[in-house]
Amino acid sequence: MIAVRTSGIPKLTIAVLVVALLAIVSVFIGVYSLSFRSLFSDDPAAHSAMVLVTSRIPRTIALILSGMSMSVVGMIMMMLARNRFATPSTTGTIESASLGILVITLIAPGTAMIGKMLFASMFALAGTTIFLLILRQIPMRSPLMVPLVGLMLGGVISSITTFFAYRNDLMQSLASWTTGDFFFLFKSPIASRTVCQRSVRGR
Repeated sequence: MIAVRTSGIPKLTIAVLVVALLAIVSVFIGVYSLSFRSLFSDDPAAHSAMVLVTSRIPRTIALILSGMSMSVVGMIMMMLARNRFATPSTTGTIESASLGILVITLIAPGTAMIGKMLFASMFALAGTTIFLLILRQIPMRSPLMVPLVGLMLGGVISSITTFFAYRNDLMQSLASWTTGDFFFLFKSPIASRTVCQRSVRGR
Protein backbone atom coordinates (compact mmCIF):
# COMPACT_ATOMS: atom_id res chain seq x y z
CA MET A 1 0.00 0.00 0.00
CA ILE A 2 1.18 3.49 -0.81
CA ALA A 3 0.86 5.97 2.03
CA VAL A 4 -0.82 9.16 0.97
CA ARG A 5 0.52 12.25 2.66
CA THR A 6 -1.95 14.90 3.66
CA SER A 7 -1.03 18.36 2.46
CA GLY A 8 -2.23 21.75 3.56
CA ILE A 9 -3.69 22.39 7.00
CA PRO A 10 -2.96 19.67 9.60
CA LYS A 11 -5.90 17.64 10.85
CA LEU A 12 -5.33 18.78 14.44
CA THR A 13 -5.62 22.42 13.41
CA ILE A 14 -8.86 21.71 11.56
CA ALA A 15 -10.25 19.86 14.60
CA VAL A 16 -9.36 22.75 16.92
CA LEU A 17 -11.01 25.26 14.58
CA VAL A 18 -14.17 23.15 14.34
CA VAL A 19 -14.37 22.80 18.13
CA ALA A 20 -13.85 26.55 18.56
CA LEU A 21 -16.61 27.28 16.02
CA LEU A 22 -19.01 24.88 17.74
CA ALA A 23 -18.16 26.43 21.11
CA ILE A 24 -19.06 29.89 19.80
CA VAL A 25 -22.34 28.56 18.40
CA SER A 26 -23.08 26.80 21.72
CA VAL A 27 -22.77 30.08 23.61
CA PHE A 28 -25.77 31.51 21.73
CA ILE A 29 -27.99 28.42 22.15
CA GLY A 30 -30.31 28.15 25.13
CA VAL A 31 -33.62 29.15 26.68
CA TYR A 32 -32.58 32.79 26.95
CA SER A 33 -31.97 33.96 23.39
CA LEU A 34 -28.68 35.76 22.86
CA SER A 35 -27.43 37.72 19.89
CA PHE A 36 -24.55 40.05 19.14
CA ARG A 37 -26.99 42.98 19.11
CA SER A 38 -28.39 42.14 22.56
CA LEU A 39 -24.91 41.87 24.06
CA PHE A 40 -24.17 45.50 23.21
CA SER A 41 -27.65 46.82 23.96
CA ASP A 42 -28.12 49.76 26.37
CA ASP A 43 -31.47 48.42 27.60
CA PRO A 44 -31.21 47.93 31.40
CA ALA A 45 -33.83 45.19 31.24
CA ALA A 46 -31.59 43.09 29.00
CA HIS A 47 -29.53 40.52 30.87
CA SER A 48 -27.65 39.16 27.88
CA ALA A 49 -24.17 40.05 29.13
CA MET A 50 -24.89 38.62 32.57
CA VAL A 51 -26.28 35.37 31.15
CA LEU A 52 -23.29 35.11 28.85
CA VAL A 53 -20.71 35.49 31.63
CA THR A 54 -22.50 33.62 34.41
CA SER A 55 -24.11 30.80 32.43
CA ARG A 56 -23.19 30.23 28.80
CA ILE A 57 -19.40 30.56 29.01
CA PRO A 58 -19.08 28.31 32.12
CA ARG A 59 -21.40 25.78 30.50
CA THR A 60 -19.39 25.72 27.29
CA ILE A 61 -16.08 25.38 29.16
CA ALA A 62 -17.54 22.55 31.23
CA LEU A 63 -18.69 20.76 28.07
CA ILE A 64 -15.25 21.04 26.48
CA LEU A 65 -13.49 19.82 29.63
CA SER A 66 -15.96 16.94 29.96
CA GLY A 67 -15.35 15.87 26.38
CA MET A 68 -11.58 16.04 26.84
CA SER A 69 -11.70 13.99 30.05
CA MET A 70 -13.98 11.38 28.47
CA SER A 71 -11.62 10.95 25.53
CA VAL A 72 -8.62 10.53 27.86
CA VAL A 73 -10.52 8.03 30.02
CA GLY A 74 -11.55 6.08 26.93
CA MET A 75 -7.96 5.89 25.74
CA ILE A 76 -6.80 4.70 29.16
CA MET A 77 -9.47 1.99 29.20
CA MET A 78 -8.39 0.80 25.75
CA MET A 79 -4.78 0.60 26.92
CA LEU A 80 -5.67 -1.27 30.11
CA ALA A 81 -7.90 -3.81 28.38
CA ARG A 82 -5.79 -3.86 25.19
CA ASN A 83 -8.99 -3.68 23.22
CA ARG A 84 -10.38 -0.89 21.05
CA PHE A 85 -13.95 -1.62 22.15
CA ALA A 86 -13.21 -1.06 25.85
CA THR A 87 -14.76 2.16 27.12
CA PRO A 88 -16.17 3.19 30.52
CA SER A 89 -19.66 2.47 29.20
CA THR A 90 -18.75 -1.10 28.15
CA THR A 91 -16.67 -2.14 31.16
CA GLY A 92 -19.03 -1.46 34.06
CA THR A 93 -17.17 1.68 35.16
CA ILE A 94 -20.16 4.03 34.84
CA GLU A 95 -22.45 1.58 36.61
CA SER A 96 -19.94 1.20 39.44
CA ALA A 97 -19.77 4.98 39.85
CA SER A 98 -23.58 5.15 40.05
CA LEU A 99 -23.54 2.45 42.72
CA GLY A 100 -20.96 4.44 44.66
CA ILE A 101 -23.12 7.58 44.61
CA LEU A 102 -26.11 5.53 45.75
CA VAL A 103 -24.16 4.01 48.65
CA ILE A 104 -22.83 7.34 49.90
CA THR A 105 -26.31 8.85 49.56
CA LEU A 106 -27.79 6.09 51.71
CA ILE A 107 -24.99 6.17 54.29
CA ALA A 108 -24.42 9.93 54.52
CA PRO A 109 -27.08 11.95 52.65
CA GLY A 110 -25.57 15.27 53.72
CA THR A 111 -22.21 14.63 52.07
CA ALA A 112 -20.95 17.45 49.87
CA MET A 113 -20.76 17.01 46.11
CA ILE A 114 -16.96 16.67 46.15
CA GLY A 115 -17.29 13.84 48.68
CA LYS A 116 -19.81 12.04 46.50
CA MET A 117 -17.51 12.45 43.51
CA LEU A 118 -14.57 10.92 45.42
CA PHE A 119 -16.72 8.03 46.63
CA ALA A 120 -18.00 7.43 43.08
CA SER A 121 -14.42 7.49 41.79
CA MET A 122 -13.38 4.81 44.30
CA PHE A 123 -16.29 2.59 43.28
CA ALA A 124 -15.50 3.17 39.60
CA LEU A 125 -11.89 2.16 40.21
CA ALA A 126 -13.02 -0.93 42.12
CA GLY A 127 -15.44 -1.89 39.33
CA THR A 128 -12.74 -1.47 36.70
CA THR A 129 -10.38 -3.64 38.77
CA ILE A 130 -13.01 -6.38 39.01
CA PHE A 131 -13.50 -6.19 35.25
CA LEU A 132 -9.78 -6.56 34.58
CA LEU A 133 -9.55 -9.50 37.01
CA ILE A 134 -12.41 -11.23 35.20
CA LEU A 135 -10.66 -10.71 31.86
CA ARG A 136 -7.58 -12.53 33.17
CA GLN A 137 -9.67 -15.61 33.94
CA ILE A 138 -11.36 -15.82 30.53
CA PRO A 139 -9.57 -16.92 27.35
CA MET A 140 -10.06 -14.17 24.81
CA ARG A 141 -10.63 -15.80 21.46
CA SER A 142 -12.28 -12.74 19.97
CA PRO A 143 -11.91 -8.98 20.57
CA LEU A 144 -15.69 -8.81 21.00
CA MET A 145 -15.47 -10.82 24.21
CA VAL A 146 -14.12 -7.83 26.12
CA PRO A 147 -17.13 -5.51 25.63
CA LEU A 148 -19.53 -8.44 26.11
CA VAL A 149 -18.01 -9.27 29.49
CA GLY A 150 -18.06 -5.59 30.43
CA LEU A 151 -21.69 -5.19 29.42
CA MET A 152 -22.71 -8.23 31.46
CA LEU A 153 -20.79 -6.96 34.49
CA GLY A 154 -22.33 -3.51 34.06
CA GLY A 155 -25.79 -5.07 33.80
CA VAL A 156 -25.32 -6.91 37.09
CA ILE A 157 -24.08 -3.79 38.88
CA SER A 158 -26.84 -1.70 37.35
CA SER A 159 -29.52 -4.15 38.49
CA ILE A 160 -28.18 -4.02 42.06
CA THR A 161 -28.14 -0.22 41.97
CA THR A 162 -31.67 -0.05 40.55
CA PHE A 163 -33.00 -2.48 43.15
CA PHE A 164 -31.71 -0.52 46.15
CA ALA A 165 -32.63 2.80 44.55
CA TYR A 166 -36.20 1.54 44.07
CA ARG A 167 -36.42 0.27 47.63
CA ASN A 168 -35.27 3.63 48.98
CA ASP A 169 -37.31 5.81 46.57
CA LEU A 170 -34.23 7.18 44.81
CA MET A 171 -35.04 6.27 41.21
CA GLN A 172 -35.44 9.90 40.15
CA SER A 173 -32.17 10.84 41.83
CA LEU A 174 -30.46 7.89 40.15
CA ALA A 175 -31.64 9.10 36.75
CA SER A 176 -30.36 12.61 37.45
CA TRP A 177 -26.93 11.28 38.50
CA THR A 178 -26.41 9.56 35.17
CA THR A 179 -27.62 12.51 33.08
CA GLY A 180 -25.57 15.62 32.40
CA ASP A 181 -26.90 18.64 34.27
CA PHE A 182 -25.22 22.03 33.97
CA PHE A 183 -27.77 24.00 35.98
CA PHE A 184 -25.41 24.28 38.96
CA LEU A 185 -22.83 26.02 36.79
CA PHE A 186 -24.71 29.30 37.18
CA LYS A 187 -22.42 31.78 38.84
CA SER A 188 -25.21 33.71 40.52
CA PRO A 189 -28.84 33.00 41.48
CA ILE A 190 -29.90 36.09 39.51
CA ALA A 191 -28.85 34.48 36.25
CA SER A 192 -30.65 31.24 37.05
CA ARG A 193 -33.79 33.15 38.05
CA THR A 194 -33.64 35.16 34.83
CA VAL A 195 -33.34 32.05 32.69
CA CYS A 196 -36.15 30.33 34.56
CA GLN A 197 -38.42 33.35 34.11
CA ARG A 198 -37.71 33.50 30.40
CA SER A 199 -38.37 29.75 30.16
CA VAL A 200 -41.76 30.14 31.84
CA ARG A 201 -42.71 33.08 29.64
CA GLY A 202 -41.79 31.16 26.51
CA ARG A 203 -44.19 28.35 27.33
